[in-house]
Amino acid sequence: RNKVQQVVHLRRAGFAFAVLGRAFVLHFPHAKSASKEKWLHSSAHRNVEKLYATFENEIAQAYASTSQRTPLCHERNKSM
Repeated sequence: RNKVQQVVHLRRAGFAFAVLGRAFVLHFPHAKSASKEKWLHSSAHRNVEKLYATFENEIAQAYASTSQRTPLCHERNKSM
C-alpha cells in the first residue's frame, strides 16, 4: 500500500498529474497463490485495511483546504 499512499498524499497536497507521450508503465498483478488467499483472510490484512482507512482520513483532514488539481476518475466522469 505504500505506493498507493504516496500517490494519494501527492494528489491531496495539490500536485498535478499528467499523461506523458511516448512513455508507459506496466503493472503485472501478483499471481494467484495460496499465500495471498491466506493473507486476504488474515487478521493482519484487516489491520492493514484499518490503518489505511485511518491514513485516508488523516490526509483528507490535513489537506481539506487544498484544491485537488487531479480529480479521481469517477469524479471526472461526473463533471463531463
